[in-house]
Amino acid sequence: MADISTEKPTVTMLSHVWFAKDIKTAILAANVIVNEWGFKDYQLHIYGALDKDPVYSAECQEILASKSLGGNLTLMGTADPKTVLATSVCHSLTPL
Repeated sequence: MADISTEKPTVTMLSHVWFAKDIKTAILAANVIVNEWGFKDYQLHIYGALDKDPVYSAECQEILASKSLGGNLTLMGTADPKTVLATSVCHSLTPL
């Protein structure tokens, strides 16, 4: 097993940002973890195309901002899965 290269508990989600993947629910779950349960170090990095549904992506950004999750959740855009999975303690992979 490879060493994890992050100091904070980090979940990596590989999923395009569009309605069929229900990214909004992942954002709302992060809100519960961070703002209700108090796990302030929790990180969620969502990797995937942001331009598949620009309106949905903008709505996700609005929810992220309204819940003050900018320091905990990041919509990362596309990247090499092998590279990004090395930085997480948990993975969420969704089929195309």
